[in-house]
Amino acid sequence: MRNFLGGGIFVSVWVLGLFENGGTLGEETIDAQRKAPKAVLGAWAVTFVTGLAFILAILTAIPDLGDINSTGTPVQDVISAAANDTGGKLYLVLITCITLLACTAIFAGAVRHVFSMARDGMLPGSNFLSRTSPRTAAPIGAIVVIAASTALPLVASRTIAVLVTGAVAVLYVAYFLITSVLLVARVKGWPSRSAPFSLGRCGLPLNAVAVVFTAAMMVNLMWPRQATNPHKAGLPVAWWLLGAPLIVGIGYYLAGVAPKLRRARSEQPQLHTLNNA
Repeated sequence: MRNFLGGGIFVSVWVLGLFENGGTLGEETIDAQRKAPKAVLGAWAVTFVTGLAFILAILTAIPDLGDINSTGTPVQDVISAAANDTGGKLYLVLITCITLLACTAIFAGAVRHVFSMARDGMLPGSNFLSRTSPRTAAPIGAIVVIAASTALPLVASRTIAVLVTGAVAVLYVAYFLITSVLLVARVKGWPSRSAPFSLGRCGLPLNAVAVVFTAAMMVNLMWPRQATNPHKAGLPVAWWLLGAPLIVGIGYYLAGVAPKLRRARSEQPQLHTLNNA
């Protein structure tokens, strides 16, 4: 049963991650304030219903609870027992297609973020990262860098379970920071105007719960343990996955971005004086 619970937790984590990317990419649609929230909520509802039906079907089809608890592939084994090896293989094909689709969505979201930040000159090598194809207008620079950087975590570990846990831990650090900033903004009175989609009075308490939950998950996944976050070169793998880009980012901000912001702020009074003149 622990295998089912563990697998279900990671499935839900990646589903929520894909919904987040869906909302991000949905900003580019027409009437995004209305359509993006509807698409995310609709996808979440369909996933909840189909996922619940799938779990109930699998639980009622378990041939031997003791054997299933001792296997590392419980869902595949249950399907193979109910629909022979052909059913098990079809299940693996389906999982492969879903994984490729999920990776494509996450990849597109990462490319979009990198390209937009590089377009504003906020990343190292912004000229290359913001380069687009003259024929398709695709952000070639960002695509190349994101594709190459996805192999870097393999330097820290080649155990897929460890990399998945580390990647999810880094995601929860981002979620914790975002929900914390939103909570502070809500306490100060945000949002100040109505929008097509709003949580209303539930916004503040739900935001507070989100901060507590993401903080707990972040600590849990970042906690050094051999099974999910083993040491590599003196530090846990998840710490490497978070710390390395964080150090590079802080270094570039202090050396490259901060001076630009200071120059821009110093030029604003001069421009204001010229405009008044």
